Amino acid sequence: MKTSKRIAIAGLSLAILGIIAWEAHFHGTTDPRDLQYIGWKIGIFPFDPDRALGTMILDTHRDKIVLGKTEDELKAQFVYVRAVSADDAHYKDCFKYFGHSAGGRLLTLRDTDWVVLMKNDHVAALTLAKGGC
Repeated sequence: MKTSKRIAIAGLSLAILGIIAWEAHFHGTTDPRDLQYIGWKIGIFPFDPDRALGTMILDTHRDKIVLGKTEDELKAQFVYVRAVSADDAHYKDCFKYFGHSAGGRLLTLRDTDWVVLMKNDHVAALTLAKGGC
C-alpha cells in the first residue's frame, strides 16, 4: 500500500514538473504551444483575443479555431467581428480569392487582417489578408 502511494505521488510530481517545464519553455506572447493559448483554443481558459489573433499566425491548426462557427460564436470568442465591404481596396483581392460571387460574405476578426468567408451562416474558410489574400 505504501509503495503504490509513493508511486502515485512520484507520478503526480513528475506531471506537475512537466507542466511547469512546458510552460517555462513555451510561454510567450506568440507561441501557439503556450498553455494559456491551448486552453483558450479548447474553451477552458480566458485569453486576450488580440493576443490570440497574433498567436494564430504561428498556429498550424488555426483553421480549426473558426471553421464551422457562426457569426455569434465568433463574437463570443473574439468579442467582435467586422463586415468587409466589396469597395474596401485592402480586401478586394479577398473577394477574388474566395470567389465572393459564390454567395458568401467576408468578415474580419476584430481589427486584424484575419478574414473569414461566411457561407450558409458558418465560417467556410480563413485567411490572413496581409498584403492581399
